[in-house]
Amino acid sequence: MRKKRIAIIVPGGVSNGFYNQGLPALVNLINGLSARFEVTVYSLISVNPDYKPDNFRLKAITAVREQSALSRMLRLSFMIYRDHLKDRYDLFHGIWGGASGTLAVLLGKLLMRPSVVSLRGGETAEVGAIAYGYLLKSSKKKWLLSTLKRADQVTVLTNFQASVLRKYGFKKDIQVTPTGVDTSIFAPANKVYGPPFHFLHVANLTEVKDQETLLRAFRLIRDKLDCHLKIAGADYLNGKIQKLCSELDLEDSVTFLGPVKNTDLPTYFAWAHAMMHTSLYEAQGVVTVEAAACKVLVAGTKTGMISDLEYETVSVAPGDFKDLAERVLQIAADEKHWKSTVQRAYEWAKAHDIHFTVNRFVNIYNDHIK
Repeated sequence: MRKKRIAIIVPGGVSNGFYNQGLPALVNLINGLSARFEVTVYSLISVNPDYKPDNFRLKAITAVREQSALSRMLRLSFMIYRDHLKDRYDLFHGIWGGASGTLAVLLGKLLMRPSVVSLRGGETAEVGAIAYGYLLKSSKKKWLLSTLKRADQVTVLTNFQASVLRKYGFKKDIQVTPTGVDTSIFAPANKVYGPPFHFLHVANLTEVKDQETLLRAFRLIRDKLDCHLKIAGADYLNGKIQKLCSELDLEDSVTFLGPVKNTDLPTYFAWAHAMMHTSLYEAQGVVTVEAAACKVLVAGTKTGMISDLEYETVSVAPGDFKDLAERVLQIAADEKHWKSTVQRAYEWAKAHDIHFTVNRFVNIYNDHIK
């Protein structure tokens, strides 16, 4: 029996980045879908020619992100159209709501095929303090909402994202489909409850991830608790966070790891008692689910998945480092409360693993393919 054919359009995230790993959560989802459908991924930027996908096709134009989005969309659309004429696609899926989502919707209308648009990042962000997010610019906001209204199905990662769209008057059906993780890889490890307490932070050093709040909260925690913090992620702030670390006299209590392979993260979660995630904005924050699956306490700001899982995490308003420190110290003094919170998050992560995510998209595809 012929497998249904799916064209997935991405702005990048496959065969890019450090260690050529792209965005592991996205690649895992595509691999899962490829077991059920014949999937071709089309990228709006160049991919590494040495990258060999496990069980899907990967095609791309030769381009970089800085080139005109319209030019890249036109070039990629011709590639997809030619492939469609040879062997017709059953559905177009745009990952992210910018150029890739728009292209999926336009091709769907042109070729009379259903389209799905999945919002996975800054499309639902409006962080004025750092000028971050589609919704801050009226032109981008109109473009996004117009694309979503014309899509046959819209998916988001969290109820947090869905509430933002509803605030702007979007009334069509939204499927909330969080990205789960492989719980055979991200799994609990035996460890002795602290002190000393081990804290982990996994994110590139950028303005939106707000490591200033992280370090200021950790300074207050370190004053009262025997603990150490490890930070995994590439530095895009030219040493600003390391300088703040020195100013806060935390150099002996904080280790900067630099970029870390996703496959190495379980080792760090096995070390950690808690993960602190202090973003100003997240669509989800897959790392919070990875931590939950490893029975690592998630403490951070109410955005993305932490907003959705208020009772499974320690959560505060973005930027409120004093409240975050106070709440972490309170729960650290109550081992029973700590472990019950961790258990609730673990049960959620197990119920919403990568298989859950793949099955949700399988159902979405099948519901829309005639």
